[in-house]
Amino acid sequence: MGKLTARSIDSKKSKGKYADGGGLYLQVSATGSKSWILRYSGKRMLSKSGKKYFKQTEMGLGSYPDIGLAE
Repeated sequence: MGKLTARSIDSKKSKGKYADGGGLYLQVSATGSKSWILRYSGKRMLSKSGKKYFKQTEMGLGSYPDIGLAE
């Protein structure tokens, strides 16, 4: 799957998260509003079985089109 483009972002109407790569996602809500999310590996955790892993964390970056694709 390729990178998001201005045209593909404008055409997204269904609720969901759409990847651009590098942990950047366009999130579309049920009402159709769009915002940017950055997903990254955060805190190092230890599972109940003793296995180490990194907890996935998401950070909101702002709404689209206030924050554009190029930004």
